[in-house]
Amino acid sequence: MIMGFGFKYKDYAIFADTHFGIEYVLASQGLQIPPIQFEEVLKRIKTINAQKLIIAGDLKHEFSRENPLEKKHVSMFIENMTSMFDDLIVVRGNHDNFVYYTLKNWGIDLIEYLEIGDIIVIHGHKVPNDIDLRDYELVVMGHEHPSISIRDSLGLSHKIPVHLEILHPEGFLIHVLPAVSPLALGTPVNALLSPEDFLSPILRSIRDLGGLRIYAVLKDKVEFLGTLSRLESQGGSLL
Repeated sequence: MIMGFGFKYKDYAIFADTHFGIEYVLASQGLQIPPIQFEEVLKRIKTINAQKLIIAGDLKHEFSRENPLEKKHVSMFIENMTSMFDDLIVVRGNHDNFVYYTLKNWGIDLIEYLEIGDIIVIHGHKVPNDIDLRDYELVVMGHEHPSISIRDSLGLSHKIPVHLEILHPEGFLIHVLPAVSPLALGTPVNALLSPEDFLSPILRSIRDLGGLRIYAVLKDKVEFLGTLSRLESQGGSLL
């Protein structure tokens, strides 16, 4: 079940791509942004009432190390989440180098994937070596940071985070989570020219972009917009 920026399955709330510490990295690149996203991430996660929380990769942002803001916000996040949920599970993303040590201090493992019955939760930047996605009914993943670029009735363009659902040619359903980070919107899916433009090798195997089912996160609700082909036939407008 889609709920805000997350996905609820049984007792689990699943989110992806918090990218803690992104403001520190942007500042090193000359873009000064105050550390504003931490509270917004907590606010977005608190919308789902569940017993267990899964972060489906990219808990932190910087590739090469764990910067000071990452260390601070990851520790603050763990402290907050372990008081809200019975269990906190972190799946490894491609940005999660060196976060292992901070997690270990809190007694939390960094895992490659999580199986829950007939579904599997991965980050999506690769397929773990010891699994076959065809063994599952549903693959829940992040990594792609999906969004859409749409025009309102005044002709103004807006970038909106979305959930994506698509049936893989090999028979399993894929659910792609939006980034829960408010500073990590990805490339709009309606700007993709072909499946090869996806970041994830899993999504590059999709044959028809038009079949993507799009669920937009609009303020306090999630709205099903239809398929990508339907959205494009309307000129990218919600109206």
